[in-house]
Amino acid sequence: MNSDGTKQTSLTNNATIDSNPTWSLDGSQIGFVSERDGDLDIWAMKPVPEGPDNVPQNLTNSPGGAFDSDPPWSSYLPDGSTRIAFHRNGDVWTVNPANPGAPKTQITTEPTGSDSFPNWSPNGARIASQSNRNTGTFPNTGNDQEIYTIKAQPENATTNEPRRLTRGSVYPGQNAPGECRGRLADKLKC
Repeated sequence: MNSDGTKQTSLTNNATIDSNPTWSLDGSQIGFVSERDGDLDIWAMKPVPEGPDNVPQNLTNSPGGAFDSDPPWSSYLPDGSTRIAFHRNGDVWTVNPANPGAPKTQITTEPTGSDSFPNWSPNGARIASQSNRNTGTFPNTGNDQEIYTIKAQPENATTNEPRRLTRGSVYPGQNAPGECRGRLADKLKC
């Protein structure tokens, strides 16, 4: 589509949901959510109309009806690759779009709530997400959504615990235990 809104072109062509597009850094691909194989997965394709020369590729191929959504593309990582973060059934995961057959990496493990809407830090070292963790027992009703950040590697209690950046009704007027302080939304160094 031109900047004035003319020459709009549909990239996908199927009878199911295609949504949440995200550009690769070099503009050579668009990642998106689709229900074309019966459940929601993350797909990628060239940014030209779908057809015999441009068949979308399923990047997550979620097992057993998993729900994959919210796919932002990372910046270039130190090894020169990129990743797509995504939300799967309450947790944040990543996939290497250049090697979708490789195992996906589960970043967060939130048993009582949901970590969703992941977004990469500019250098690709951290992932921020919306979460209702630490606000109740499962199933969490989601009434207290907060922003957390975590290193872009699997969560564990000793070296990579998610850090809460915002505070709401759970800790009114004070910092939560382990909460980051200051202008961390800009620095993402907690």
